Amino acid sequence: MGTLRHAGLTVSNKEEYCQFLINTLGFEKVWDEFESGEYINKFNGEIIDRVNTVKFKDSNGGMVELLCYEENNSTNKIRSLRNQGITHLALTVNDIDHVIGQLDTAWLRLVHDPLVVPAGTVKVCFVEDIKNGIFFELVEEIK
Repeated sequence: MGTLRHAGLTVSNKEEYCQFLINTLGFEKVWDEFESGEYINKFNGEIIDRVNTVKFKDSNGGMVELLCYEENNSTNKIRSLRNQGITHLALTVNDIDHVIGQLDTAWLRLVHDPLVVPAGTVKVCFVEDIKNGIFFELVEEIK
């Protein structure tokens, strides 16, 4: 049986994401290295200068990997939650209102206020990274 190893996010500002993942969500940074050379070029399918790979782990062992390319010449496409493919990363938080209060609104936009799902089991909201087009679903379990 396979298991989920990590979610990889290509981002334009490493420092903003480090602050968000560590200070707001409580992740631990476990790796921060620059990678380059033949392996990275083959991995990306094109020649690149180098990429800064930063890995974070949550308290359950779940991982998020940031990829910060020195030169990102990809075509930036506008994303929405209705696009096909992977649309968002869901993160469980202890106190959704506290997390929302700590969001850096210069690059993170609250899509909607927290809502309790009809089953009454969780409270959820979506947050958009307006610079990179990445959506996060914040989920607080109701006890």
